[in-house]
Amino acid sequence: MKTIRITIALLATAWLLTTAEAAVAQHQNLESPVTVAAFKSGGKRIRLATPINSAVDVAIMDEQGTLLHQSTIRATDKRGILLNLKNLPNGRYFVTATNNDFWVSQGVTVNNEQVLVNTRNVTELIRPVVTAYAKNKFEVAMPGVEKMTISIYNPTNDLVYTQSFGAGNRHRFDLSSLPGGQYTFVYGPEQKQFIERIAINQ
Repeated sequence: MKTIRITIALLATAWLLTTAEAAVAQHQNLESPVTVAAFKSGGKRIRLATPINSAVDVAIMDEQGTLLHQSTIRATDKRGILLNLKNLPNGRYFVTATNNDFWVSQGVTVNNEQVLVNTRNVTELIRPVVTAYAKNKFEVAMPGVEKMTISIYNPTNDLVYTQSFGAGNRHRFDLSSLPGGQYTFVYGPEQKQFIERIAINQ
């Protein structure tokens, strides 16, 4: 297999604009790690409620996928963080929030001096679980995802395995033939690539 050297750190921030046709489960989840709401006092502001004291990368994009805003926020209480959209013209936008535990995209509409949040136009992806079911054998569980790609990198960041999968809740990998060391799983659908580091012991 041809090996490809990449920088794992770059993949940690790989996330794309999504729409209602995205191949991940879409729902309004009261236990969602991120919620977006219009600020009740009016104006073109929204409130992002995110996990307290956790760094979250936030972006705002238009319908064409043009990046209009990007920042890292850290909420200090349950009130979350306010974002001012006063410089945005009327139109539809997507607010995304992500870290290595989740990815959320919320559709919003700017109309004159108001922001409308469509609670039905939200897409959420929680980090799948990687577990060891035997020595040097691992299972990736990602229920509800129609398509995902799993790549495995060795301790020097060389690609040793990559494959795309269709619908299926669990995928198993026997890594017993690999040399011992720290390996990196990079996995998920196109909207978000998650990272998990595992140890191979020989």
